[in-house]
Amino acid sequence: MRSDVMIGKYAIESLTTGMYTDPFVIYREYIQNAADSIDEAIKSKTIDKSQTLIKVAIDSANRKIVIEDNGTGLKSASAYRVLSDIGNSQKIQGQNRGFRGIGRFSGLSYCDRLTFVTSHVDEPKQYSITYNAEELRSLIREKTDVLTASNAMQSVISERTNACSASSHFFRVIMEGVHPETGLLDFDTTEHYLKAIAPVGYANAFSWAKVIRSEMKKYIRPIPEYRLVLEAQGKRAEVIKEYQDTFLLNRQTGTTDQIQDIAFFPLVNQKGIRIGCAWYGISSFIGTIIGKEIKGLRLRSGNILIGDHTTLNTIFKDSRFNGWVVGEVFVDSAEFIPNARRDDFEHNDAYYVLFEQLQSLAAEITKAIRTASVKRNKALARAVSALETAGKSAEEILKEEHITPQRKGTASAKMAEARDMLAVPMTDELSEGIRQEALEQLDILTGKGKGASAYRALNLISGLTKTERALLEKIFGRIINSYDEEQSEQYINMTLQALSEKPPEH
Repeated sequence: MRSDVMIGKYAIESLTTGMYTDPFVIYREYIQNAADSIDEAIKSKTIDKSQTLIKVAIDSANRKIVIEDNGTGLKSASAYRVLSDIGNSQKIQGQNRGFRGIGRFSGLSYCDRLTFVTSHVDEPKQYSITYNAEELRSLIREKTDVLTASNAMQSVISERTNACSASSHFFRVIMEGVHPETGLLDFDTTEHYLKAIAPVGYANAFSWAKVIRSEMKKYIRPIPEYRLVLEAQGKRAEVIKEYQDTFLLNRQTGTTDQIQDIAFFPLVNQKGIRIGCAWYGISSFIGTIIGKEIKGLRLRSGNILIGDHTTLNTIFKDSRFNGWVVGEVFVDSAEFIPNARRDDFEHNDAYYVLFEQLQSLAAEITKAIRTASVKRNKALARAVSALETAGKSAEEILKEEHITPQRKGTASAKMAEARDMLAVPMTDELSEGIRQEALEQLDILTGKGKGASAYRALNLISGLTKTERALLEKIFGRIINSYDEEQSEQYINMTLQALSEKPPEH
């Protein structure tokens, strides 16, 4: 077998700048790796769940970012191989959040030097490896040099091993010469991003947090939460999700809405095994939520955000309704594989089963939004109620064996009443949409009524023309007027049987 396959240096660009177009993705990549390392530390009893810590330190004056966790760290003997291999991770798909061995290089696009420093418990030394990202970009830009990806990476690497405490265990990412235009050095922007994507807990002020944690534990497993601290010159913040009981809908008017209850929606695979669960807040559903940090159903794996607040827009027939709701979808199965950019899952069979269930969830939420709108708009509520009454009346009448002109007139009158009530356009877009849908239903109902024969039996025979149906109605009317009830029924049934029989084949 030939072994002269070469992977060129431009592949590095595809795996860094080409894949990670949003600079802030570097925080997600390094934090997910930190969470995996902390999980290992908890599993090995190196630390307790209460001791978890991920720290992000921003030094904007010196254009430096440090991301550190107190997980297991890496053993010095294997650190170089783990930290230099591209796409050759030892992590296990389905058990770890990161598993492709690519994400650690995301920082190369946005700084001049990228360093990883690590120490494993019971090893009195720390290992560090530095990538000269600025030099690497220069090598890639050179048009005349034929260089493999492997040789390019090796040429910009430097290593060091230093003594440290034998009890130390950590993993540290150091980005130096961070490009200011990326926004990565801005404290407030970074804090908002981390609150949305990081695997952290809920604010103490969010009164529904305890209910959500409890129910998720019943449906799947406890939501993994980690302590995350963000620091910058003189500033320090404990990062938590921004969910709150009351949220803003309109800055100018100060209009707010409030979560009144929490609904849960279990997710199962084709075998009926639970693979996730969603929650959403039941509010008055007045309109679009302002805050990007909380609006929309959020898709999460390992409690890390997949995509953003718009990722699940596609499960709604009317995508804007995702912006009217607050909620999260937690998936908990190895069947769901985040794609390399972590903006969605890979589209396998499990994904399509999930997507179909999420469409049902979206339909449930949409119905709740529309119902709330109808209740708020009394005129629309009365019209929809009148339409429902007309529909039930028409349904009952169409089931009768003989529909008299008086009975048909009753149904027509009720439909006309509903149409009059639906004649006035609504002021808000949602109510107007419901009114238009109601008018469409009324048109269908009116058509059924007009097309219905006076005799139910004729409505059940297919293939009759309008003229034939009218002629048979006259004949049945004559029979009913000429004979008693028993004879009339006998003659009509004989006629219907003859009409339903297939003509003889020649």
